Amino acid sequence: MAIERVQLKFCKDLLGVKTTTQNDFVYGELGRTDLLNIRTLNVIRYWLKVSSLENHKYAKCMYLSMYQQLEDEPERNTWVKMVKNVPILLGFNGV
Repeated sequence: MAIERVQLKFCKDLLGVKTTTQNDFVYGELGRTDLLNIRTLNVIRYWLKVSSLENHKYAKCMYLSMYQQLEDEPERNTWVKMVKNVPILLGFNGV
């Protein structure tokens, strides 16, 4: 995303390093992480919160409905599908 490129360019300018410096080193030096990881962590936190709700809560009802919809239409892109794919993207295929 464009905002991530702007953030990374700012970080490299702040450190005074070349644009070819590895991104992980730049983020590590500044004690930061890239925005994608922050978003992914927030999605996982929210999913844990919703999944632990009682079944009569509105957010949990919507989650269960979207989960059932994913089972019925696996090709459809939904928030639940993204959450379900996060462990696979992180290499935890069995979770």
